[in-house]
Amino acid sequence: MTMKKILLPAVCLLLLTISLATSSHAQTKSALGALAVSPDGKTLVAAGYNRVMYVCNPDDLTVNKRIYLNIVPYEAFFSSDGSSLVIFSSDKVITIYDTATWKRKAEIKKTYDIAIASKTNEMVVMHGTKYRDSKRFTPVAVYDLSTGEKKCETSFEMDGYAIGTNEDASQVIVISRARTDESEAKEKTPKELEGMERDEFEQKHDGRIADVLWLDGELKETNRYSSFYSDSGNNVCLIKDHVATFIVYRNRCATLSPDGDIKLFRTGTSYNYGIGVSPDGKTLASGGLATGMVMDIDKKTSISFDHPRLPGFPEYFYGFAFGADGTIYGGTSAWRIIKISPEGEVLSETPIF
Repeated sequence: MTMKKILLPAVCLLLLTISLATSSHAQTKSALGALAVSPDGKTLVAAGYNRVMYVCNPDDLTVNKRIYLNIVPYEAFFSSDGSSLVIFSSDKVITIYDTATWKRKAEIKKTYDIAIASKTNEMVVMHGTKYRDSKRFTPVAVYDLSTGEKKCETSFEMDGYAIGTNEDASQVIVISRARTDESEAKEKTPKELEGMERDEFEQKHDGRIADVLWLDGELKETNRYSSFYSDSGNNVCLIKDHVATFIVYRNRCATLSPDGDIKLFRTGTSYNYGIGVSPDGKTLASGGLATGMVMDIDKKTSISFDHPRLPGFPEYFYGFAFGADGTIYGGTSAWRIIKISPEGEVLSETPIF
């Protein structure tokens, strides 16, 4: 066998890994990454790339039911009364299921990103834009999470990338894709800069910016500005106390205020492959290769945790869900659910099949 034949499979595997790690925020959730816990704490659903949804007992993680979905699920959310389950899938469709029968009862098509308002049982949806248009318009709409009924909608001239909201959907933020801007000069990052100082310098001197749009509960524009901060990849965005928190894969995260104040921060992990936020918006869980962390979003303090590595190909976290008691459930690329206490202690590691 020639050296070329030996190296080619390894190179292809490396390129595939890089592609998965740097693709859009939804596309990285192809393993057991769609998890949700019912409001009463009695049901955990976990679904992944094999198109099967596992309905589990959160206490011992036994599988009570297996449901073939015929879609690749990326994210899952229960309605506030637990009667409905929302799944955002790879084909950019939001499907609402009746949890009594697990039958489909509504679909919302051509979606790109979703944010949940747990207190009002609503979801704010950013619909897809048309690529290669000279002017791109981003449609945004608010739907009832249980029925899929559209409550209001509008459209803005911008190339939307991520959307976030607060508990009652009274504030919405839309962040655009990064775009080149000549007013931000490119400069080489000084070698002596490290950590957050390096991140901030790079963001302010990469010649790229993002548009930030703030909306009220009726989706009326309240403020718009250009931000030196821009990022891409797997992300989650939420609003709490009039401040948006944007968590991204490469761990150059940021808080953004309506008046344009931007502060960068990092989570307690090197990369955020899997990300989950508690329904009250107070706690963040994220993880990567065999390690994860639990962060107080307000204080930006975190607790890290590890679990034993499996033999063979590396196991990564791909999604998290929170129980009503604060217990955290992490889904992995090895089809395992890692159960974690609110204090960051690994309680159990259970394969789901």
